[in-house]
Amino acid sequence: MSSTRPPGAAALQDDFVYHLYRGSELLMSNKLVEAKSEIEQALDMQPDDERGQSMLAGAYFRLGM
Repeated sequence: MSSTRPPGAAALQDDFVYHLYRGSELLMSNKLVEAKSEIEQALDMQPDDERGQSMLAGAYFRLGM
C-alpha cells in the first residue's frame, strides 16, 4: 500500500494552503516578488479566497503596482 494519494480535492486543498502559507512567510520576510508568485499560485486554485486576495493586494501595494 502506497502512502501517496491520487490527485484530488484534498491534494488541491493542501497545495492551496501550502502556497498561501508560503506567500505569507515571504511577505513577512519582505521577499515581495516571490510572495506575489506564491499567492498567485494559490489563487489560481481558489480565486475567490478572501485571505489570498487580501494578501495579493498587499503584495501589489508594497511592490508599487
